[in-house]
Amino acid sequence: MTGDRQSVILEWRDGPPSPATDALFEAAREADAEMDFSSPARALARQAPWCRTAEVRTVLHRWAMSRPSEARLAAVVVVWRVGPARWVADIVVDPRFRSVGLATTVFEQIGTTPSGGLLADVREGGELVGCAFGAHPAAERLARRFGAVLTGRRDRLVLPSQSAYRDSRIAAGADVPFSARPVDPPAVTPARTLWDDFETAGATDRWLEIGPGAGYVLIGWGGGTPGGAGRIRDIVPVTGSRRTEPADPSMLVRAGVEWLWRQGATSIEASVDVSDIGALDVFRSAAFQHDRSDLLFAGASLSF
Repeated sequence: MTGDRQSVILEWRDGPPSPATDALFEAAREADAEMDFSSPARALARQAPWCRTAEVRTVLHRWAMSRPSEARLAAVVVVWRVGPARWVADIVVDPRFRSVGLATTVFEQIGTTPSGGLLADVREGGELVGCAFGAHPAAERLARRFGAVLTGRRDRLVLPSQSAYRDSRIAAGADVPFSARPVDPPAVTPARTLWDDFETAGATDRWLEIGPGAGYVLIGWGGGTPGGAGRIRDIVPVTGSRRTEPADPSMLVRAGVEWLWRQGATSIEASVDVSDIGALDVFRSAAFQHDRSDLLFAGASLSF
């Protein structure tokens, strides 16, 4: 690719990405569909109390292409606040401008060019976090290039079919009856984690209460409407005075899986932090298979 650093222009604005960037996000989503590298930045930024967006324009071009007459939209950077001293930084690059160093040039400019105090708080002790969806090697290299460190990994698991589930250990030993009914969110839910900064609540998400007295399952749909890929988004076993025996997460996974099959799911997905060995074992016993991983990076003082 030809050009220099001055050939990359960042146009900052307050708020989430504008409709003018829709085509870029759609092209990126289609290019990343097979490995799910796509980011939920647009939806997350709209929910944030504070965010800024940079439209990245460039006249850079490959050797085989003629020089464009004007700068073209090549990437979108979104930064939004997720806590008193924590921000998420996200970049989505047009597939036509990937693997040419554009993202590196963009973050070099962010680190060395005043941008309305964008990184001032981060340099004063705040934290900037980012996620390499699908463990994309380019995203991982970019994070390490600027001094961010790996702080977490989650495995994305897939149960590919009902036939695979029927042959699983959970299905083979499923002789304990249970009930499942949609309910409002339970009073006690799992503590928030950094992964929640990269998740959006879907319109199809619903809590199921699993009886007798087992706990709750949060389920949803990957495509935003019932059918296709279902998702088990969380499980909350009931412990303490409401049970006279230890909570059994396998019953919750079984209940969520079988509910989604009845609703027309053709496959089922789940995400589990790799440090949660117990949850990984339960999902694997239901024939969930590893599909890909996401990597979480954080930097208290990025090295620009």
